[in-house]
Amino acid sequence: MRAALEESIAGRGGCFLISGEPGIGKTRLADELANYARAHGVRVVWGRCWKEDGAPAYWPWLQVLRACLDSIDPKQHRLLLESEVASHIGQDIAQIIPELRPMLEPRRSAPAPKLDPEQARFRMFDSVATLLKHFARSQAMLFVLDDLHDADRSSLMMLRFVAHQLAETAILIVGRSGDACNIPAEFP
Repeated sequence: MRAALEESIAGRGGCFLISGEPGIGKTRLADELANYARAHGVRVVWGRCWKEDGAPAYWPWLQVLRACLDSIDPKQHRLLLESEVASHIGQDIAQIIPELRPMLEPRRSAPAPKLDPEQARFRMFDSVATLLKHFARSQAMLFVLDDLHDADRSSLMMLRFVAHQLAETAILIVGRSGDACNIPAEFP
C-alpha cells in the first residue's frame, strides 16, 4: 500500500480494495496508510457508506466532494465550478450537492441539451472525476471509502468510473469492505 501511495504521489494513481473477515485489521491498515500519507504531504479524505435508510445516492462521494470543496475559498468554488474548459461541471455536481446551486451564476447561453439518463449519469461521473483530478493537481490525494459493503449501487458505479480515470493522476483510492461478496466482481 505504501508503494502504491508513492506511485500515486508520482502521478500514477490507482485503486485498491481491502476486504476480509471482521477483526483482521482492515481499519487499522487503512488508518496506518492514512497516517503515512499525511506524513508525506498527501491530503486524506474519508467517505463512509451508510447502510441504514435515508442515505442519499453517492453518499461516500458526497462526503469526499464536500471535503475537497470545503478546503478551498468560496471564490475559488465558483471559478472551479464554472470553468470555461468544462462549464457543465458545476451544474453536474450540483445535481448531487444541491447547496452548490446558489453560488453558480445562471448561464446566459443556450440551455443544455437534454440527455438520456445514461448519458447524464456518464457526464456527472466525468465531472466528478474531472473535479477530483483538479484537486489532485495541487496536492496528492488519498480517498478512503469505508464500509463499501454498505454502499449503494450508484456509489459503486461512480467508484468504478473514477477508478478507470486514475492512471495519470496523483490520486489513490482505497476501499474498505467487510464483505467482498457484496462488491461486484468487475470492481473496478
